[in-house]
Amino acid sequence: MFWRDDRLQQVMLVLVALVAPAGASQDAPLSGREIVSASLVALGDTVTDGGLLRRLNLDVLMHTRSDDTLVRIFALQCARALWTAHGSKLVGAWAQCDEYSKYMLTAGPFVIN
Repeated sequence: MFWRDDRLQQVMLVLVALVAPAGASQDAPLSGREIVSASLVALGDTVTDGGLLRRLNLDVLMHTRSDDTLVRIFALQCARALWTAHGSKLVGAWAQCDEYSKYMLTAGPFVIN
């Protein structure tokens, strides 16, 4: 089976949706978070459309606006993993990251319960 971008977009929606529950659960094993992060990076490896990769970046960054501090932190860890692996492909998405970093700086203190 060939992984076309329309199929990858369907997978992307599911993987991005896993960021919040993986980040929010304090009882989740660290390896579960690592699997979600590694899966997002692997999806970035497979994507051939730059627009879809930027969308993946944006969707992960949307989780940084969560009310749950653990989800914010995990979303940033996932974004960092994406940028570490695919930074050269994501250079055009820098403006998105700048907007979210400004939000994170003004969102208030991180309090982990």
